[in-house]
Amino acid sequence: MMELKEELDTSNYDPNDPLYSDVNKAVPGKFKEEVAGQTIKEFCGLREKLYFIKVQESNDDGTSPKVYQKMATAGTKGHLAKKYLSHQRFLDVLNETQTIMQMNQKTIRSYQHKLYNIDQRRTALSSIDDKRYVLPDGSTRALGHHKNFDLTSQEELFKLFHEVDKLDKEDESSSASRN
Repeated sequence: MMELKEELDTSNYDPNDPLYSDVNKAVPGKFKEEVAGQTIKEFCGLREKLYFIKVQESNDDGTSPKVYQKMATAGTKGHLAKKYLSHQRFLDVLNETQTIMQMNQKTIRSYQHKLYNIDQRRTALSSIDDKRYVLPDGSTRALGHHKNFDLTSQEELFKLFHEVDKLDKEDESSSASRN
């Protein structure tokens, strides 16, 4: 890693670490290690900004190492993610035991200087990248790219989103009937 030091932001490392440097601290375009030199025991990444990491802290005092968890769940409120999302749920979505997980969350929004309480149904976990088109060789293009002509894949994607929309409507009608 020493040869890549100029490309890394290692300001979150221990100051006694030979890689520690605050030269690139908060510099745009520099890579920052999420776990500050600790050992990653397990990683489950579904998409960009949607991952779960189990990290083992290194102990120099001879005690058993502590394991902690770190997750990124873009679009989902932090307190809901901590309460309802687990490493096992990430693995279920990754292994297609469960294709998608949605959550209800409440937010306060301002529109034209008026505050509103908004109930949202958000997709919390999904391994489907709805912004990229995967080519047979594994490379990708933007979903709306003019060269994406494989209609069978696009039809499958449309069917999948139609199914999710159908499930949302069924869930809304069942929750409305309970109220």
